[in-house]
Amino acid sequence: GTLVVRIVERTPVGIVETSDGMALVDAAGVVIERPTEQSEGQPLITAEGGVAGEGFRAAAAVIRSLPAEVRVQLVAVQAATVDDVRLELASGATVVWGSAEESGLKATVLARLMGAAPPDTVSAYDVSSPKSAVTQ
Repeated sequence: GTLVVRIVERTPVGIVETSDGMALVDAAGVVIERPTEQSEGQPLITAEGGVAGEGFRAAAAVIRSLPAEVRVQLVAVQAATVDDVRLELASGATVVWGSAEESGLKATVLARLMGAAPPDTVSAYDVSSPKSAVTQ
């Protein structure tokens, strides 16, 4: 017989607050580490239903779709529902994302919007309809 062992390193998507304190989690909601404070580069994720809910899965999918230059500016992600994901950037600007559908296109549009109108010059980006995205 042959034994095949496959090791897959877990990649963190952000931090969630639990009854046991903060937890650095991957896209499946598996706890990777329990930091004492929010790590730089890891957004705080708030989702209805916690890590077991659909909102968390949508938020994780959105975070994973972001290009590196946008991800480093991300400080928080909220998912009230699977169709209402919102991001907060370090500048204080917010991003209305909507659902996780078309996340690749939304991420590309957001990166271009941020290039044209930097986050410190606007209060919000809305890419929920990526073909007609707007800034405020």
